[in-house]
Amino acid sequence: MISFPVLVIAMAVAALAGAGLGRWHARHLDGRLGALERRRLERHALEAIARATWDEAILDAVGTISDQALLRLDAGRHVLWMNAAAVALWPVDLQRRPSLTSTLGSGALDPIFAELPEDEPVIEALLLRDRRYRVTALRLGKGETLLALRDITQHEQLARARRDMIANISHDLRTPLTSIGLLLESLEPDAAPSAAILVTLRQQLTVLRKLAEDLIHLDRIESGRSPLRLASLPFAPLVEEIRSALRPQLERSGLRLELVAQQDLSVLADADQLRRVLVNLLDNAIQASPSGGRIRVMAARIDAEQVEIHVTDEGSGIPPRDLARVFERSFRGDRARGHSGSGLGLAIVKHIVEGHGGSVSAFNNPVRGATVTFTLPAG
Repeated sequence: MISFPVLVIAMAVAALAGAGLGRWHARHLDGRLGALERRRLERHALEAIARATWDEAILDAVGTISDQALLRLDAGRHVLWMNAAAVALWPVDLQRRPSLTSTLGSGALDPIFAELPEDEPVIEALLLRDRRYRVTALRLGKGETLLALRDITQHEQLARARRDMIANISHDLRTPLTSIGLLLESLEPDAAPSAAILVTLRQQLTVLRKLAEDLIHLDRIESGRSPLRLASLPFAPLVEEIRSALRPQLERSGLRLELVAQQDLSVLADADQLRRVLVNLLDNAIQASPSGGRIRVMAARIDAEQVEIHVTDEGSGIPPRDLARVFERSFRGDRARGHSGSGLGLAIVKHIVEGHGGSVSAFNNPVRGATVTFTLPAG
């Protein structure tokens, strides 16, 4: 692609020069030959202008429909042209011909130009302003270069989450299956299993069932096959119901669960989905808390339309580097080590809360432990 605005101007000058040369021939050659030569030169010049304009129009059209950021540079790496996607990321005054480094605020792309061949694109993944980009560079005529940058940050995050999910689920399947296999091998032929073996088998089967249910539920939520059935729900009675169901687990762990909420406080929610949110958060809090600790569920209106709910534990807290990732599917940081679970619970919580139009976040408490906070519409 050799045609750009500067070349269009050059072609226009060539057209005028061609027209003048044609007139000179018309005066010094016979009329017929001079007219033919003039028309030929003019036609060639106009065709060159048409090609230049057409190529520039193609570049503009591609830049308009492309979701990549496109930049055209001159031989000195000054920006001559940017498409709308690039301007949205790096707004600059193109009339000043800014340098690539000043435009991007980084010299991360400089190494690409050192070994950029002619007529062959170079593709590399680079970090630019805390974002990952796939950069494609292609040399054009007159020393110019076309750059295409695609933001692949989210793609890489999803790929990492997918790898984590596979690794965690594989681990969580291997543990109960190994335990069940060893117990079965320990049984004598025709001998009745002991009560202890039956209890352990039941526990391991519960782990497998919970993993399968989490996977199925997350798939249904993400695919939109789990519609919400919204109703005004009294909040305190729902927490009391969950506390009764979790009482054996709380007693085994030596924990107490406290509720701080107005008796008349209601939320607009799907009862089954909200129950799943609270059970997942409380299960995480139980696993994270030391024996003798306290778990608190606090709820209050923050305005006429929203209720804010906090689930707080007294565990070791969440490593700061993990706070931004705890709601990713299958992410399990240091806080989860040694505990059962697939790492899907908080991802399910996030999907359900956002499906209700709320938001969810996690932070460490000033003294000890962590808190997960989420909002729901007031009932």
